[in-house]
Amino acid sequence: MEGEIVIKKSSVVRVFTALIFILGAFYCYVVVGSLPRLLRNPWENLNPWVNLSLWLDSVFTGLIFLIILYQLFRLVKMITKGDPFNQENPRRIRNVAYGVFGISISNLVFTGLRSFLTPWQSVWSDIANILLRGAERIFFILGLLIIAKLLDTGVRLQQDQNLTV
Repeated sequence: MEGEIVIKKSSVVRVFTALIFILGAFYCYVVVGSLPRLLRNPWENLNPWVNLSLWLDSVFTGLIFLIILYQLFRLVKMITKGDPFNQENPRRIRNVAYGVFGISISNLVFTGLRSFLTPWQSVWSDIANILLRGAERIFFILGLLIIAKLLDTGVRLQQDQNLTV
């Protein structure tokens, strides 16, 4: 048809690969670049442990985020190859859900640590923030796990269909 835009499957994988490398490079730049400032303790009114907890939170969250991106890259690569019912895809979706859970735990621990180390900060506002963000993430994680289970059922049905033919 005239004026129709055609996107090749390999271009989707290339764009996703470029996105992963750009985000990874940016993440490394931010983490490594912020370390000297962390050691100088730029905010004198804050406890140095608060600065360290902020930095560690960004390190752990960023690493888990890169793992999630890699799992999504592998998932997109399989789907663009025309094999959405691969046995590995439900595992990859579950890994993304576990990664989001890991980010939630990391944020919970380091937010609690910062709340404990900064006495002027309202503990109740931190608890409310953690509960609201946690509830959102729990629903997201449950949704991902349901999708993984549905895809796992689809993989089994596809294998049964392949065996009967």
